[in-house]
Amino acid sequence: MPTYEGNHFIDLSGPDGNAYVLMGYARDLARQIGLDSVKIIAEMTKGDYNDLVDVFDKYFGTVVELTNRTPRNPRRVAMEKKRPSTKGYV
Repeated sequence: MPTYEGNHFIDLSGPDGNAYVLMGYARDLARQIGLDSVKIIAEMTKGDYNDLVDVFDKYFGTVVELTNRTPRNPRRVAMEKKRPSTKGYV
């Protein structure tokens, strides 16, 4: 993991921003600080790429800075909020 002036960072626009690379970093970091890596990886893989990055940031944001993160598309977020729930209709 690259460092700059003693701080760890991951450039999401480069090869380190690949989802599989991020999951590998998450697994290694979780083991180093005593977290359940299986639980974290499972949570990371529940949604799309942005969700994966959010979960990574939730657990490791105090240790690793994520750079060049693209913002979510506000139109898509609004559409997801409007989508009716399908719970109970299976």
